[in-house]
Amino acid sequence: MREFTSYRFVFLFIAAGVLQACSGGGSGEKRSNTAGEITISVDETLSPVIEEELKVFHADYPEAHITPMYVSEQEAIRALLLDSAVVAIATRGLTPEEETQFRNKHKYTPKSQRIAVDAVALILNKANHDTLLTAEEVRSIFRGEVTRWNELEDGNIQDEIRIVFDNPYSSTIAAVKKFAGIEKLDSSRMVAVKRNRDVISYVENNPNAMGVIGVNWISHPQDSAAQAFLGSINLVGIAPDEGQPGYGQYYKPYQAYLAQGYYPIPRDVYFINAGMSVGLGTGFVSFLASERGQLIIFRGGLLPARQPVRLINIR
Repeated sequence: MREFTSYRFVFLFIAAGVLQACSGGGSGEKRSNTAGEITISVDETLSPVIEEELKVFHADYPEAHITPMYVSEQEAIRALLLDSAVVAIATRGLTPEEETQFRNKHKYTPKSQRIAVDAVALILNKANHDTLLTAEEVRSIFRGEVTRWNELEDGNIQDEIRIVFDNPYSSTIAAVKKFAGIEKLDSSRMVAVKRNRDVISYVENNPNAMGVIGVNWISHPQDSAAQAFLGSINLVGIAPDEGQPGYGQYYKPYQAYLAQGYYPIPRDVYFINAGMSVGLGTGFVSFLASERGQLIIFRGGLLPARQPVRLINIR
């Protein structure tokens, strides 16, 4: 049997300054960074950590009322372009075409900033013991070169591999297509449910399933729901390719391995602010990038983008 690398790490935050307010289009209208009402659109795979951010922000600024729409990443970007949301939070920035579309309409370009490093997690039913895969084995599954569990080295299930995503427009689909180097997935082996919570439920009840979710759903060490989810499924460890950092061992999508670049399917998290230089949208994205906002990201199990993290390996 393969062995999984095990380390104990201590994370130490080093304080950093608050992000300066983003610039944007302006008007003579009086605005506030900490009061008012706005709607933001959020990639649903990131909803647990954004819920925590909003809870703290609203507690600090009771006159602020931010309504989140948790949707697919494609819908989150579309809401920004259609002026249904002031801020979008997603795992990518705007494409050049989307920037042009927005600029032609509003005469300025939204500001983007990386705020965290997330990861795509692969989850299995408790009956499936093949929880250690190489990066190439994972690619082979997504490419359709491996279609049954018993075709893998340690496969203990004979059934066809059923790949489960939250929905056809999910950011996790885009991530695995990029990782596997393919333009499309074999829809005959895919199941699209609705949300990440539904992916976990499907995997819990189907031994042949491999769920693809945002790691944020199972990464929060103090969140009872996240820990309950983690206890009900198996989390896959992935070995990087030869020549890549961490080659020769298997890594799960934990903060330490994201920080060191060992886990093979990381992804960045961005806010895209289409609001004014002074306004509630700018106030919230400044909070996300501040020391306090980044600490919430850290405590939620993701890797903060703007706060340096020092890793100490304790032998």
